[in-house]
Amino acid sequence: MTGRAPRRVHRGFVPLLLAAAAASAGCFADIFGSDHSPATAEERFEHGIELAGEGRVVVSGKSGDITVRGVPGSDSVVIRSVLRVTADNPDDAEAGLAEFWVDVDLSASQIIVQTAQPSTLDTREFVADYEISVPLLMNLTIANVVGDITVSDVGGTVSIVSGSGNVWLIDTFGDSRVDIGNGSVDARVTMYLGATLFITTGNGNIDLDVPIWTSAHILATAANGMVSVSNLDIDYQFRADNALVGTLREGIGSIRLASGNGSVSLLGY
Repeated sequence: MTGRAPRRVHRGFVPLLLAAAAASAGCFADIFGSDHSPATAEERFEHGIELAGEGRVVVSGKSGDITVRGVPGSDSVVIRSVLRVTADNPDDAEAGLAEFWVDVDLSASQIIVQTAQPSTLDTREFVADYEISVPLLMNLTIANVVGDITVSDVGGTVSIVSGSGNVWLIDTFGDSRVDIGNGSVDARVTMYLGATLFITTGNGNIDLDVPIWTSAHILATAANGMVSVSNLDIDYQFRADNALVGTLREGIGSIRLASGNGSVSLLGY
């Protein structure tokens, strides 16, 4: 690690405004005799980093959506996050923000972005959504507990692990690996010669679009579903309703798709 300390989100005016609005809503509820509605406090975080040799961004989330976009010609990483705490009352929601922030840690080789929050949530809900822009060839490692993940226009290696949530890979063109417990994957991927693409989900569908000129060995299985193919000239070694083994063109790269409970679809474009 370098001597640069982790960055923490700074407090702003947004939580106070939201808390005041929630308190006003509570007064009207008392007048009309209705129950209190949950209160939400919110903060926004933004931090830019000029790269000094870091080749990977690691994002570790807990609850919330994560979006990462590659930017051609960029030599910096920009991290934006919206942090929200929902609680039974405005004071509790505001207090929750004091225990909820974004850590950014820099080493010689990577940038680590992670959500910090209490280990015990009580009756509060903590959600942190991320929007991160990176150089086009940046490598990514993303881990999330609950929430959707979108990665677009990134040419480095991409590794995604998620407990629950859908994943979109949009116009990525490096090695990619996606492992989901519960959720579907929609991918449009251009594979360079010899690239690998591994996608697994315990419960959800997999929809993969690749160029018709892709060269790869393919293994696709759907334990409780169907495997379908459109507009791809596959040389099959094995074919069944829920599985296939085959080769696209020279078979230099590798595609592995597996769904425990869902369907798998391959489309050539």
